[in-house]
Amino acid sequence: MARRVIDRFHAFGVNVSVDGFGAGYCALSLLPVREVKIDRAPVSRMQIDEHDALVVRTLIDAGHNLGLRVVAEGIET
Repeated sequence: MARRVIDRFHAFGVNVSVDGFGAGYCALSLLPVREVKIDRAPVSRMQIDEHDALVVRTLIDAGHNLGLRVVAEGIET
């Protein structure tokens, strides 16, 4: 059902995004999305926590490898 609704959005030129990517499990293969947003929490801690920086880099790589646009929330610097 969700796939049909999202496909209709795409037919009208509306892009659909997965928000909060990185905050929990997202089954990207089940939804025809073109963009993912990485949650603000790991992004905001990247400069002080090496683990968060690694998580964000990995999520960006995964999104790009899936052919998706990737947006990181909370980029201040």
